[in-house]
Amino acid sequence: MDDSDYEDRIRKMQRWSQGLTSKILKIVGSYNETIYHYTDTAGLVGIISTGKVWATHVSRLNIRLNMILAYR
Repeated sequence: MDDSDYEDRIRKMQRWSQGLTSKILKIVGSYNETIYHYTDTAGLVGIISTGKVWATHVSRLNIRLNMILAYR
C-alpha cells in the first residue's frame, strides 16, 4: 500500500466515523461523556469493513455483571 492509498483509507474512515457519530447522536441526543465499545480484533475489522456497529440494550445482556457495571 502506498501513501496515497493509506491517506485515502484514513479519509474514508474519518467520513465513516463522522457519519456514525451523527447517527448515534440522533439516537442518544446530546451526550458529553465518552462512549466506550469493547471488542476484539475481528470485531474491529468487522466494524471498519462493514461500517456498522451493533448495539444491544443492557437488559438483553446474558452476563449479569455487564448489566451491573453498565448502570454504574
